[in-house]
Amino acid sequence: MRLSYVYLFWAWTLLILLQFADARSESRDAIKYIFPIENPVINTPSQQVNYRSHFDLTFSIHNKRQQLKLSLEPNDDIIAETAHIEYVDGLGNIKYSEPIDRPAHMVFKGSAWIQQADGSWAKAGWARIYLRRGGPNPLMEGAFSIMGDNHHVQLQSTYIQTKRDSDFRFTKKADEHMIIHRDSDTALHTSNPGFKRGSSVSLGCEADKLSFNSDPNHPILLLNLEKVTTSGSSKLLRHITTPGKRQSDDTGGNIGRVDLQSTIGNTNGCPTTRRVAMVGIATDCTYTASFGSVESVRQNIISMVNTASDVYERSFNITIGIQRLTISDAECPNTAPESAPWNMPCSTGTIARRLDLFSHWRASRSDDNAYWTLLSTCSSGNTVGIAWLGQLCVSGLFGSQSQSVTGANVVVRTPNEWQIFAYP
Repeated sequence: MRLSYVYLFWAWTLLILLQFADARSESRDAIKYIFPIENPVINTPSQQVNYRSHFDLTFSIHNKRQQLKLSLEPNDDIIAETAHIEYVDGLGNIKYSEPIDRPAHMVFKGSAWIQQADGSWAKAGWARIYLRRGGPNPLMEGAFSIMGDNHHVQLQSTYIQTKRDSDFRFTKKADEHMIIHRDSDTALHTSNPGFKRGSSVSLGCEADKLSFNSDPNHPILLLNLEKVTTSGSSKLLRHITTPGKRQSDDTGGNIGRVDLQSTIGNTNGCPTTRRVAMVGIATDCTYTASFGSVESVRQNIISMVNTASDVYERSFNITIGIQRLTISDAECPNTAPESAPWNMPCSTGTIARRLDLFSHWRASRSDDNAYWTLLSTCSSGNTVGIAWLGQLCVSGLFGSQSQSVTGANVVVRTPNEWQIFAYP
């Protein structure tokens, strides 16, 4: 039984390895096309829902030529029962903290359907939605999939906040509305939508400068399943819990050298009952400042985690749950405080430097989260995400020189940040 959970952990690690073998993600190609959601309707008697509702949301796209339906139900695991938010000032002091108000967040999961010529509905993919507003003119953000093509749903205002000069331009409307861009709407659509990876760029990326990630003796790079201990497996398992239960205070760590190639396509050892991995998330001043309000920051983070969690749920029956949020003030300090050394303007340091500073901070928290993520707007060149390779469920700190390694990563805000967050 214990050995099966070792394979559970390495199935998770395999997903990360296949998508980000060098523990970094690069900025996507330009978005070449967007289109609006037309005539959205919440199919309930009053068109009103709450966080406990089960309902269908129908709408059309492409000038009403295609009718879609999202069948939705509450995602009860995305916010832990004990989840809290800390609000931190520019000096690194906690101004106040509060529990996350679960009923205030209408977070849903479900499936996407296409209407056929005869009026019937055919299931076409998955759906993850954060409903911003109910009623006759609903607003939502999230993503859904149609025949394997991810459709990213954003408010007009969100798209404007995150678009680059090379992205599709449109005439802003007076009223807030929803737009969609698909993975297939990027300039170059690849087998790993939303991310660019190329040898010519990789030579100079930030993650390649992390000696820990490029160490030829790194267990994941060695790919050799010969030394797996049951004691190591039990440590890792405690960070991936059944719903409603706290994670262990044990720190976990590497469990040996594993031949991941032998496990490709094999989900043996994945849990037959759903399990939850709790995470912590912090924002730096630049990330908070990129939103119009702290409420929008909270909503965006919860929506991002809700969507990213689908990757793990469909593949390995594991849900990502929010345990802690730390939200920094929008005004960046002149000098980063000792209690939050990662909270600094973009001009102060590279994304790799932020990862190192954030790792120190994460290790000092002494919590039992599977990992911590720092959200920022500060990229370094094409690099919009960076992590220590294979450090999920590691809360202790180790390393040498300027590289402090633990279960932490940095994700930069983009229109597809949920995809970057999904591969820590």
